[in-house]
This record gives sequence, C-alpha cells and structure tokens, in this order.
Amino acid sequence: MLYRKTKFLAGMTLIAAMLLVTGIALAAATKVPVSGGQFTVGVLDPGTSWVDEDGITHVRDLILEVSFTGDIEGSAIQGLNYNIDPFGNGDLHGTAVFMGTIFGDEAMLSGRFAGDISAGVFSADSIGHGTIGGAQAKSSLTTTGVLGSGVATYDGTILFPHGQ
Repeated sequence: MLYRKTKFLAGMTLIAAMLLVTGIALAAATKVPVSGGQFTVGVLDPGTSWVDEDGITHVRDLILEVSFTGDIEGSAIQGLNYNIDPFGNGDLHGTAVFMGTIFGDEAMLSGRFAGDISAGVFSADSIGHGTIGGAQAKSSLTTTGVLGSGVATYDGTILFPHGQ
C-alpha cells in the first residue's frame, strides 16, 4: 500500500512539474505600445555622397548619433543610406544599435530600418531585437520626420515573446 501511494505521489509530482514547465514555455506574448521623439545629436561620420547624371543624390554610410525621448530613453548609433531626387522623393535604409532604458529597464536593441521619402518627409519602419530588463524583446517602430531636420517622432510596439 505504501509503495502505491509513493508511486502515485511521484507520478503526480512529475505531472505537476511538466505542466508548470509547459505553462512557462507557452506564456502568452505581451505587446506594449510606445511613442516619443527622436533627435539627431551629431554626425559621427558623413559617409560618402554624390549626385548622379539624373540629379539623384546618393548618400552611403552616414553615421549619426540619435537621442530618444518618451517611452524609450537613450541613444542609438544609426548607419543611414538614402537616395533622393531634386523634388525630395526617394528611399532610405540602414541599421541602428540602441542602448538606454525602456519602461525604466535597461535595454539594448539592434536592428534595421527602411522607408520612403516624399517631398522631403520620411517614414521608416524598423525592427529591433535584443533585451529589456534581461527579457528577450522585439521592437517594431515607425519613425517620421523631415529628412535633414534632425527631429522625428516614433510610434510602435515592444513585443516580449515569452510574456512580460
């Protein structure tokens, strides 16, 4: 009889442990909205630029330091590439590495962005991956502003794939 009780309790303990581990592994992802401002602090490297025979200005490897305010606080180093015609239309893309705080927790994210320029106004979507407060996180932001003004706004979400 004691053997059966011990075997039953051991089996129940194993099942409870498996359910706990499965529940943690399957925790629902959490999405949190973020918004704020972005300001160019300085040009770290002007990169290379030229104008082609069609009047398109090409800029490659422009390195900027950018400051974030709002829900995201800190700075990023951006590598920017863009092409713009004489009417202010074109495209842009690049990379960014962010260090600072998000929701008051230490954060480090890195990723890519790409977008369009229309009459000098840009809109770029970015995806970043990294950690916030030690938890894995993914940022999805849309940044808009006037190209060359050094001022922009961002709006988007932070995703915690394993819950927050």
